[in-house]
Amino acid sequence: SWEAGNQQSQDPNATSCPEDVRGILTYPVIENQYLERISPLGHVKADDRMHVIPISHIYYVNSKSAQVFSPADLWLESIERLTQIDSSGNVIWGDFNIHMIPCKEIKIEFDHVRNLSDVFMQMLNESEEQCSKDPPTANRRYETCRAEIKKKIKAGDTIGWAGGYGNFGLDVAAYDIRVKNPFISPERYRFPSFQGICFLDLYSGILK
Repeated sequence: SWEAGNQQSQDPNATSCPEDVRGILTYPVIENQYLERISPLGHVKADDRMHVIPISHIYYVNSKSAQVFSPADLWLESIERLTQIDSSGNVIWGDFNIHMIPCKEIKIEFDHVRNLSDVFMQMLNESEEQCSKDPPTANRRYETCRAEIKKKIKAGDTIGWAGGYGNFGLDVAAYDIRVKNPFISPERYRFPSFQGICFLDLYSGILK
């Protein structure tokens, strides 16, 4: 289960993931014509407090806005609304993080979805959000609002749009509870980085 550090309940009907995870995903996240490059696991950015140590997700980089699709038949766990605020209380930018489960032991996250599709926005609006804020002393702080959704979605469903601003793309993460990455200094990492795998390994054949 994903109990430690996650506090999410899974699809009660979810089956266990196969040992060979290739082919779990069946649909492209964005159309290839918009994809400029993919940055692999382990990205480090020394001037960014969030990425001082290697990160556990990949980047889909597309400077032009592109539709984001569900990569398989999935269980949509939750949607987070992330807003960055300056010291005067003005909104700098905002976007959405999507949390999904294809099978019991694997979790998928899409971070920095710029806009949600009408269907996903309706699901968010119909759900109760739990919000938290960074201390107001920070020059720039974040407000995070999380809504538990708990619904099935289909391969190819339009989640929203990403790219074309700010991060110029989508953070794409996959975690497998059965994996334990052998970090040299594990005390520097937080759950679920220990279970991080390459999202692209969940595809097979021409899709990969």
